[in-house]
Amino acid sequence: ISGDGAASNGVFLAAMNFAKARSLPILHVIHNNQISLGTSALEQHGNIALSNRAFGFEMPGFTVDGDDALEMYLAAHWLFTFARLSNHPALIDAITFRRHGHNESESTDYVKEVFDPEFLAKMMSSEADPLTRIRKLCEENGAFGENGFNEFRDAIRARVQSAYREALNAPDPLAHLTPWRGKDYKETLDMPDLSVDRLNFRSAFMDPDCTKSKR
Repeated sequence: ISGDGAASNGVFLAAMNFAKARSLPILHVIHNNQISLGTSALEQHGNIALSNRAFGFEMPGFTVDGDDALEMYLAAHWLFTFARLSNHPALIDAITFRRHGHNESESTDYVKEVFDPEFLAKMMSSEADPLTRIRKLCEENGAFGENGFNEFRDAIRARVQSAYREALNAPDPLAHLTPWRGKDYKETLDMPDLSVDRLNFRSAFMDPDCTKSKR
């Protein structure tokens, strides 16, 4: 995982090159909050679609709405499955927005010089918050109501904390034992069906209208 600013550094590109050269099943994720420290996307990388970086390494690249939990899940699941089945890296450019400073104690006044006021107000609203959006989606589709959402949130939080503790206590993996190379593991993986009209994935072959910074 890398920010959109760090994705312009040589280390990130070298990592993509290494993954391609060694046929590693790695999913590179660009956490694209449309501003690098205080630098606009135009000044940082020319306002390009960062999923196009995948072209140079002949790997699939998706640009997705990083604030849409369902879209992120389906894109990541599809590309993880592809990577593991084919021993090949892939890339996700997740368009999101940093609602705090670059660190929690930092002021956000500088963003007023980068983004249009209308766009900034929209992205800072509660309606644009990823948690608000997934909650609304679940309620509209009858997944659960108020109490059900709170229970679901608490269960997910406990699951994440448990997985974190398990990872900390787990021994380091042996480099020559890679589970995705096993036949039995491959047979348990099925490519998910992404024929969901509402997602409308914008691939690296398109130029997504996702950056609203001043030009």
